[in-house]
Amino acid sequence: MLKKVGLACALALWSVSQSYANPKSVTEISTKHQVMAGFLLQLPSYVTWPDKSGNARICLVGKDVFGSYIDQVLAAKIDKGAAQNIRIDRVADGQDVSHCHLAFFSELPDTRYLAAQRGVLLVGEQQAFIDVGGMVNFYLERSRLRFEINLKTVTAQGLKMSSQLLKLAKITGR
Repeated sequence: MLKKVGLACALALWSVSQSYANPKSVTEISTKHQVMAGFLLQLPSYVTWPDKSGNARICLVGKDVFGSYIDQVLAAKIDKGAAQNIRIDRVADGQDVSHCHLAFFSELPDTRYLAAQRGVLLVGEQQAFIDVGGMVNFYLERSRLRFEINLKTVTAQGLKMSSQLLKLAKITGR
């Protein structure tokens, strides 16, 4: 229980501290997306990919809701020695994301497109994202950012998630 609370507090405090460290970027995107950016940068630490090595590539697919904010937060983490193995790529809608470890979709992609992606953690923020084949979905509940994980889809792709991460999520698709 302490680890669960600790992870949640660390994510929240880290995101808030990054927001105040760079005031200009705070005005560029919503608080929801600031917190989401911090979470996306932490997520690779809690997932194991069977066929990928090297830098964890986080791909932002289609509309970029983070702007330069996520790059600034990543740069600050690298300066502190906390994220030497993360890289951010921007990918056009419909483009292949097989080189990515994690692909974030701000808009709902085509079901066939998602089904064709193998070994990539598919993350989104649309209500039906899990239903169309997504693996992790962010949503607001009582003004708080939460996330759900479709465990069946995750394990079908051979990905493994930390029990610490799973304790924080709403689990679907068992």
